[in-house]
Amino acid sequence: MHRLIELDFDDPDPDLRRTWIDLVIEALETDPDPSPGLISADFHLIVDGDRHLATDRARALNYAQWTSEEAYDAALASSAPGVGSVTPQWERIRRFPGFKGSTIKRYRFERAFVPR
Repeated sequence: MHRLIELDFDDPDPDLRRTWIDLVIEALETDPDPSPGLISADFHLIVDGDRHLATDRARALNYAQWTSEEAYDAALASSAPGVGSVTPQWERIRRFPGFKGSTIKRYRFERAFVPR
């Protein structure tokens, strides 16, 4: 199961978004009760709005892969709001100045292409 998460910030400064992403990685690495179904979380920044399809530079994307839809739903049903435990690291992310929120879209893997 795949999730495309659009992360919205109130400032287009890439350092703000990088700091938030670094905090998420730290929280994932130190979580005492990690979500067992998380395979990976890949973060992407829009670097140059003039040369890309998207022009909103106050946004980042998280492409997250989970073992199943049930694993993702179980992570969301944890004791903390959203994915993650109730830890100081996750709390810093939830209260991060400049982070406005996120929009989650669910995708199922359909097909892949690998060049020869």
